[in-house]
Amino acid sequence: MKEEIRNSLEYIGDFYIDYAGSSKYVGVLKKEVEGVTFYFIDNEEYFEVQSLMETGFTTLKSLFFFSQAALCALPFVDFRPTLFTVMTGRQAWYLYI
Repeated sequence: MKEEIRNSLEYIGDFYIDYAGSSKYVGVLKKEVEGVTFYFIDNEEYFEVQSLMETGFTTLKSLFFFSQAALCALPFVDFRPTLFTVMTGRQAWYLYI
């Protein structure tokens, strides 16, 4: 993520989740662009990558962590979506709530 974008994110808060047998940090940030609010999940252990094309076990661990963290963050940010989209490669799953 570009430094200027990272510096423009608003810190919402943080919490910990039980993941893979230990307590993991979850930071929550947001940015509003043209009336659309984007929420970001922060955890350097799972998201600090050098390449967008990273593959394998690390990517799956990051996806699983993100999925759990995003669901746990919903009450934290007082947000209830009507649609979840999870995309991995060429596949997409949609969950209407």
